Amino acid sequence: MNGGTQTAIINGKKVVVSDGITVAEARKNLQPIVGTDKFLVEDPTVGTKLLAEQDRLRAGQRYWTIPQIVKG
Repeated sequence: MNGGTQTAIINGKKVVVSDGITVAEARKNLQPIVGTDKFLVEDPTVGTKLLAEQDRLRAGQRYWTIPQIVKG
């Protein structure tokens, strides 16, 4: 990580995040927007992909979040 910033689209909103930020770090920084939701990205080779906490966000990529399912 070089300390710069990048733009990502999360749930249709353009947000500025640190270069090389992980899903876990983005969740902490964007708490009011994403909470504990799972991150999804559209991957041209495999379709919609669920991201793990250690996956890094890429500049210009579009991301969506979905709430975790809580069984009651």
